[in-house]
Amino acid sequence: MTETTQQTRNDNAGIRPFKIVFPESDLTDLRRRINATTWPEIETVTDNSQGVRLATMQNLARYWGTDYDWHKCEAKLNTLPNFMTEIDGLDIHFIPPLLGEQGGLLRCEEHLDSVCHQRLPRRAVSSPAELG
Repeated sequence: MTETTQQTRNDNAGIRPFKIVFPESDLTDLRRRINATTWPEIETVTDNSQGVRLATMQNLARYWGTDYDWHKCEAKLNTLPNFMTEIDGLDIHFIPPLLGEQGGLLRCEEHLDSVCHQRLPRRAVSSPAELG
């Protein structure tokens, strides 16, 4: 490793601000791929013994492919303090803990749930058991 490479690597090792951006071209490609899914035939049983129900997967695909507002989530995520750092040569995105109303630390899931929660279709998944 050259000295220049070492200097660059060290520059990236610090904590730096990060802004979440979902490029429209990536979202267009994602939607295209989701909507181009080739679906299998409907299951031959009425329970979950063959895995997730076809209708459930189709509802989820429709939701992610047409209904989910990626830019709304992007904007909400960017209201939080986002940072990037390098660990073992990989860029790692993180949101530091935030203080809750009572002064305690909020888990990431707690503030992300309130930031980006968008309702799934009513019957997309009613329980974890439905996922198989």
